[in-house]
Amino acid sequence: MAINFLNTVDLNKNQLNYAAIQNLTTNPAGAAVVGQIYFNTTDSELKIYAEIIPFTTPKTYQWEAVGGGVESIGDGTYTTVGGTAKIPVINHNATSRTDTTTTTAPGEEGTFPVVTTITTNATGHVTAINVDTITLPNNSTYSLPVSIGTAVASHSVADIDLTDDGGTIVSKVTFAGLDNGIKITETVGNDGIVNIALANGAYVNDTVGSGSNLVLPNGAVAITQASGDNTTKVATTEFVQNAVLGNLEFKGGFNATTGDLDAPLTTDLYTDTTIAIGDYYVVTTAGNFFGNAATPLTPGDSVIAQDAVASGSVAESNFIVVQSDTDLATLTTVGLAGIKDGVSGSGVTTTVSSGMFTLKVDPTKIAAGTVTNILGQVGTESVAKKISTTDLFSTRGKKILLADATAGVAFTATAGGEDVYVITLATAWAANIDGTNIQVEIMTTASPYDTVYAVVERSATTVTIRFANPITDGAYSVLLNNIG
Repeated sequence: MAINFLNTVDLNKNQLNYAAIQNLTTNPAGAAVVGQIYFNTTDSELKIYAEIIPFTTPKTYQWEAVGGGVESIGDGTYTTVGGTAKIPVINHNATSRTDTTTTTAPGEEGTFPVVTTITTNATGHVTAINVDTITLPNNSTYSLPVSIGTAVASHSVADIDLTDDGGTIVSKVTFAGLDNGIKITETVGNDGIVNIALANGAYVNDTVGSGSNLVLPNGAVAITQASGDNTTKVATTEFVQNAVLGNLEFKGGFNATTGDLDAPLTTDLYTDTTIAIGDYYVVTTAGNFFGNAATPLTPGDSVIAQDAVASGSVAESNFIVVQSDTDLATLTTVGLAGIKDGVSGSGVTTTVSSGMFTLKVDPTKIAAGTVTNILGQVGTESVAKKISTTDLFSTRGKKILLADATAGVAFTATAGGEDVYVITLATAWAANIDGTNIQVEIMTTASPYDTVYAVVERSATTVTIRFANPITDGAYSVLLNNIG
């Protein structure tokens, strides 16, 4: 059975995919409307109800096929038409081409033709070609002698020259080594040698140990690496010193109240101890660090020096405090805490086993109440309340008959032919329901109780149903679902 739409369907310029036009063997029964279409399976034609042309007065309409058949197609350039009038077949004429071949072996400064470009028309046919004549070069002999290099500022140099048989240098390559980095020397002439070595006596020695080793002269310097890793980067003296500076060194325990260091140490951390970066102390007696109540320390907490400071000048800011977080928790302080049963009537009980807490809510122990929200208030404690099914679902859904006699439903027949029903939610359903949160479905009031579609409009207090054409009062109901 088809789904009934009782108003215009607007797809808002979206596509209608995989849709089929109504299939009939003859024109549809009953009165047609202008623009109505169907597919005639007898004639295999798409037909539309349209005004008869030439126009008449008064206007008259008929069912007619959409579009028309092709009357004829003639032969064209390079084409021949076959097939039938309904299904023409256009064939491309055969093209004849005669190819010829030639053999040539040009010598020094000989010539031969080459096709470099081909021009075609819009149908792909060749209309022109361009032919270039290629001339082969003469035969010359070249040599590659080594010569004193072309000067490059701050570099040692050597050249390799490309020289023709007349002694003219056609091209050259210059080897240049930066002073104090790469040293370039040469043996000039044909079969000459270009020597490349590290400057200032540095060299790679592959006879010491395994692999190749860089040997540097005494006093050589290198760039200090920005950071350390486990690669084979060269480490300078400065790098090694920076790497070991600041390593943690455990010094001992101390009294956080007085600053006294534990035996065998005898000095006071706060007044007469010299500290270095990385010095590490552990609290053994609780107290405020340097007397500061904002930095309370308990046994197990530790402090690490982040500055090197002489005895008598040490301050709290010279340390990083590492707390063990073994304090008891409060509402504002992180720490150790447990879980206890909820107040009487809450239905919450707690058990613990092997260090794991189990929190259980028992509905049979929840005190009854009349509040319509899940959590109510008893004294100063939040306590769960039982609520009835009616309290929970009365404002979730509602079925309303679209009839002028239904309370809260107003009917209007417009001059344009629409039937309009306006539902006032506070009267027809319940107070404080927001119409913009209402999901609406329209159904018939008689079997098979099928869903139909009309225009639905919402406001904060009303839901409006618009039917494009007059309907029978009471023929439809609306199902309302409150999702707010």
